[in-house]
Amino acid sequence: MTNGLLFIVCGVTERVNKYLNYIGLACSRKTAHIGLASLGKEAKEKIKKRFSNENSKVFAPSICIDNLDFQQSIHTKSVGHSSTMFHGTWGYIHCLPCSFFGNLDQSELTLAALKDERKKNINLEVQPRHFGPTLASDQHFKATLKSQLTSVFLWYIGSSNDKHSSPVDHPPQVRPVSPEKPNLTMLKLMMASDNSSKGIGDVLTGLAEQAGLTSEQFASKLQVIEGDLGTCMNISSLCKLQIPAGYSQTSLANLLSIPGGAHTMWNFAQAIFLHHWGDHTNRKDTGAWQILKALGIPADKPVTKRDFTLMISNMEKIHDADLVYCILLVMGKEGEMLPETLPTMSPSDIKEIIDKTYNHFLSGEALQNAVNKKQTKLINLILRLRDFATVIEVNQATKDGDTGRLLYMWKQWAVMGQALKKLVHYSRHLPQLIILLEIILPRSLAKVVETMLLLCPSGRKGHFVATDFYLEVQNFWLKYFYNHSGIGTVIERLRDVFSINIPFLKQLMHLLNIESGMNVIQQSHHNQITNLSMNSFISFAKQYNICLAEEKPEEFIPILTSDVYHEGVNKIKEDFKNRKGGLDRLKPPYMFDQEMDGVHEFQRNF
Repeated sequence: MTNGLLFIVCGVTERVNKYLNYIGLACSRKTAHIGLASLGKEAKEKIKKRFSNENSKVFAPSICIDNLDFQQSIHTKSVGHSSTMFHGTWGYIHCLPCSFFGNLDQSELTLAALKDERKKNINLEVQPRHFGPTLASDQHFKATLKSQLTSVFLWYIGSSNDKHSSPVDHPPQVRPVSPEKPNLTMLKLMMASDNSSKGIGDVLTGLAEQAGLTSEQFASKLQVIEGDLGTCMNISSLCKLQIPAGYSQTSLANLLSIPGGAHTMWNFAQAIFLHHWGDHTNRKDTGAWQILKALGIPADKPVTKRDFTLMISNMEKIHDADLVYCILLVMGKEGEMLPETLPTMSPSDIKEIIDKTYNHFLSGEALQNAVNKKQTKLINLILRLRDFATVIEVNQATKDGDTGRLLYMWKQWAVMGQALKKLVHYSRHLPQLIILLEIILPRSLAKVVETMLLLCPSGRKGHFVATDFYLEVQNFWLKYFYNHSGIGTVIERLRDVFSINIPFLKQLMHLLNIESGMNVIQQSHHNQITNLSMNSFISFAKQYNICLAEEKPEEFIPILTSDVYHEGVNKIKEDFKNRKGGLDRLKPPYMFDQEMDGVHEFQRNF
């Protein structure tokens, strides 16, 4: 039986499996699928136990969902027998450990506590200061920029000769999450799409059924649901449609939808990348596209949502290359190529170079001087350095599991989103999430939600991912195992057998490596630029004078890149002063029926 399941995982065809069954090395494919179906039934009971144990009485497991599209392909078609596209929803539940709730006020983790806080803040006036920088966030962003400078210096330019007092190449911690392996349980694939309010209603019904709860039980507890922004918007839309509701089980007021951190990063990173892309029709332009070309990286304009991981990787390489050239310019070595062997320097000399580079290219004074002198090319570079730094920091803060650093950057993005194009929904929903976490939610509940934004699948420090990103990885494994099982596409088997057994199938695959004597080594991928590519970029940067280090009589003047943070600040100020309702559009909507609240309160008092 074990071998039969292993052969399914490894993609062994049914013909080969028949031979292995004939010589006695494996069970038949039919028996293996019966075994998987039996494991699936056990997994269904496990989901119900997760929602009925003592820990769930304190706080219900959070649910992360995403849409999943699959085609049931029919080779020989006929009437009523053709290829069909199925739109489903899949996800997992995340249970925090009991020890986490020990230091929290459990009375603040209830639906009643959330309702009371929402009622207290129903007349909350959202002000620009809610998204503005503080002294702590300013100092942290300065330390972040200097740590990014130090990191590229130690990677590409020089190393420290004192290992005991090496320069700091990582930002200071703010609110790190403990790197513990999470308690996750996969849900069964539901044949209901989360792309509409009606579909979300079917998904919620399916979730209650899998949890083994009645509609009254499901509605009586606060339920956190994470997903992409489209899912959250559809949940909010359905909640609004249910008002007024005469019964609690139909109001959906117990749902707290949270946009996933990975989708937030991908969409903002794409908007920032496109904003700094430049004019690719002009070979003299020094936009982001030209930097990639100088590094020898072929890349199309990221207008479609295809490979977000590659997009973030390219942005990081552009940012590193820009920082390296700025450092070389401060050192007076912009005309020299980088050596294969890094020279050693004292930590004090490295720190002095980093401070000078920050003052010349990354400080607010540097941008203001460039604006006063109308140095368009330098303005574009400084703005690109600042904006790309936020993307790199969000990505690194996610990996480090530091939600405090993440929220610092989200506040900057909340302002930038008011001016960035194609972020109509995120420009409203990200500020709403910030207001929710920092003002409206009770402190204990806010800490729970903040902690659930990230998880550490391996339990190793520095290997966190966003919850919705982890689900995207499981989506890949589901498609991989199913498409390589050699059995054709049957949606019922995908739903009832494969979707709920993905963790077990992955474990079998790792077990095969261990039993074969292989060392299972998990390591981080370092996004490093080769020495040859970096030297190619340095030659380009000097030739095109991207930092305006030389006075040239016929200097090319590119199109000025707008300062989206400055424009966002002005937009928020203008709306606060002149728009009817001020910044109410950035306030989370009140999802409770006020008339029914009054009736219930009267009944309790009576």
